[in-house]
Amino acid sequence: MKMDLIKFYELLIERFDKFVVEWFDYSLLNNNGYYFIVEIFFCICIFFYLILGVIFITRKNNKLNKYININNIFINLFIFNILIILLLLLNSIKNNFMLFNGFYIQNNFIFYFKLLLLLFSLVFLFILKFYLKFNNLDFEFLIFIFISIFAMLLILSSNNFLSLYLSLELQNLCLYILVSFKQNSHFSTESGLKYFIIGSVSSGLLLFGISIIYGFTGLLNFNDIYLYLYYLNKSDYLLIYYILILSFIFILISFLIKISLSPFHMWSIDVYYGANYYITFFLMIIPKLINIFILIKLLYFIFINFYLIWIYLLYICIFVSFLIGTFGALYQIKIKKILIYSMISNTGFFFIPFLIPNIESLVILIFYILTYFFINIGLFICIFALKNKNSNIIVRNSFNLINLFNINPILAFFFLILLFSISGLPPLLGFYSKLFLFLFCLKNKLYFITLFAILVSVINFFYYIRLIKLIFFEKNKYWFFFDNLNVTLSLILSFIIIFNLIFFIFPNPILLFIFKVSLYFYL
Repeated sequence: MKMDLIKFYELLIERFDKFVVEWFDYSLLNNNGYYFIVEIFFCICIFFYLILGVIFITRKNNKLNKYININNIFINLFIFNILIILLLLLNSIKNNFMLFNGFYIQNNFIFYFKLLLLLFSLVFLFILKFYLKFNNLDFEFLIFIFISIFAMLLILSSNNFLSLYLSLELQNLCLYILVSFKQNSHFSTESGLKYFIIGSVSSGLLLFGISIIYGFTGLLNFNDIYLYLYYLNKSDYLLIYYILILSFIFILISFLIKISLSPFHMWSIDVYYGANYYITFFLMIIPKLINIFILIKLLYFIFINFYLIWIYLLYICIFVSFLIGTFGALYQIKIKKILIYSMISNTGFFFIPFLIPNIESLVILIFYILTYFFINIGLFICIFALKNKNSNIIVRNSFNLINLFNINPILAFFFLILLFSISGLPPLLGFYSKLFLFLFCLKNKLYFITLFAILVSVINFFYYIRLIKLIFFEKNKYWFFFDNLNVTLSLILSFIIIFNLIFFIFPNPILLFIFKVSLYFYL
């Protein structure tokens, strides 16, 4: 009997030791730290730059009797760090895993969105490096950009409403400051204030929706909420079901405000127009990509059982976006406002795949947003190249494009390709994004919305053609002389143009890759 007890205790101790070893193998202090290596490295870099900025901001060059301008050093270090983070991400574990009791999740779908975020951020930093002139006291501007990118990485890996909300607020606080950073401009200050008020309202709606879900279910984890809604018996818990629908509507409206889908878009026109041109570029591409990712997670996964609720709301929003974005741009002479209204119109196109949430629509959605952002990066680089050589100011009005063909024919040709592509002219890249979207709508018997979207695309073509007319056919006795385009950005822009031109020859590798990424969402 004693021998049996001894063997039993030895077996118990052996299993306990095995459990402890396995637990430590999967703890944050050991292997899980490697899983979180990208975010850990990002945090270390942020603290390092904050300390470095405080130390060197008051240092003077005694020979020149000037403060040391550390911004050029900072932006070079940021580009170098983003490249290191890309390498760390490429070498990180891409399999599905969770950390911190489900707060943090990683899978292949999230991995590719992180890769895309870092690539877009790298292009943005290159644009800042070559075009934006910093004062020696503006190093915080770069720090806030770096922190916002870090917050977006956390948003992508959030698997809990609490971690999602905290990461969103970290991102939003940085964006409020970036929008209003130009203190000597009342436009920038007004934009920052409006953005802060609307952002607070949006965050309040989100927090209210989350609190209702937690109050009635006690759940915050995305997987748990999905399973709860999937197995919820509507007949026995009808009141809870309707209350959860109400919370879902609050959360959805919050993100529709953030993504500026009409009629929740009114803030975006003033905020994007009043902000610095570079921050407008940042806001229109990188945070919008993150918000679309969150909506994919919400509508394709967590709240998929409320499909019949959101479809009617999205129908109305899509039609209103088409009308406001299309007809609002027709009377604009400011280049930035034309791009803003174009964004509002294209946001309506983004949401058409959400009407039929399946893997096919996810493929088309990802292809469309990548195409739109890809073309917009090219357009913004072209616009940043239109910096007046004398005043060092980027052209604001469309009539400043007159004589561009005579001044810089290559840049004018690039404008032509990008404007034709975003308007959907075959055989350019933008044409295929709209073609696949229309074919998907016809396949799913969305005939009315297809017809309306085609009419909108035709009208949109008018104000793009008007810009082309100014570039190639209008003449003016006043000529603007622009700075030379940087070599690095010239290579990026050339790659975008070539890809637009040759996509129709080799479309299959890109489409298969996007299908593979979409498939990871369901695995």
